[in-house]
Amino acid sequence: MFYVLYKDWLLWSKGSLSPSLANFLGMWPIFVSMRETNPQYAEEFVKSMGSYAISYKSNLTLAQAISRNESENIAFGRGFFVLRSLSAIIGNESMIKAYRTIFKKYSHRAGANGVDAGTLQRIFENVSGQKLGWFFEEWFKTNLVPSYTVKDLKLENGSTYRLTFKLVDSSNFTMPVEIAVYDSNGTIIGKKTVWVKNGLGRVSFVLDKRPVKIVVDPNDFILNPKLQTTVSGVSVFVN
Repeated sequence: MFYVLYKDWLLWSKGSLSPSLANFLGMWPIFVSMRETNPQYAEEFVKSMGSYAISYKSNLTLAQAISRNESENIAFGRGFFVLRSLSAIIGNESMIKAYRTIFKKYSHRAGANGVDAGTLQRIFENVSGQKLGWFFEEWFKTNLVPSYTVKDLKLENGSTYRLTFKLVDSSNFTMPVEIAVYDSNGTIIGKKTVWVKNGLGRVSFVLDKRPVKIVVDPNDFILNPKLQTTVSGVSVFVN
């Protein structure tokens, strides 16, 4: 399915998109096709793209970059992670429907006139049935990225282990963030998705085994600085 999407993307984008819009929309179907054929390389691709997107600086927001008829690389790196995060929120089926909608509606418009951040928001909202204004405000209209830290960690030991902490984002984003907890054998003993709203999420696990490691965003869906630290004797990795 994703390979078909990628082929459609190649046909649709040729000669009909501004360079910045092509940069923005192009990497997600390329990646999902890559993930089906070579998962290891896809994982390396995400890491390298994350390093590039964090280090690349621009005075333009993603919304501004998309609206310009020029090649602006913020749409390339940041754009990939924006779409990757969006796929985690609305699901791959809705993502495919959105791309199909764009193919059908804009494939014959020279330069894809009229495709801006507002247009994209309406398309993704229509196919998913979700309000996404909060997401577009954060990712399209600022150059910020989330910066997560674990604070006020407590580990209580009774018949089970109760692990609680705050997940704080200094950029004050609202995002659903996956948390994975590991034991000393490297086995996942707890996993959940927590909504960090306006920069604050409260996390609680009840575990049968003692936790030794917490990984924030284990699948690397969110563009954010990497972090490795220890909090109250528990290793913390922000992926």
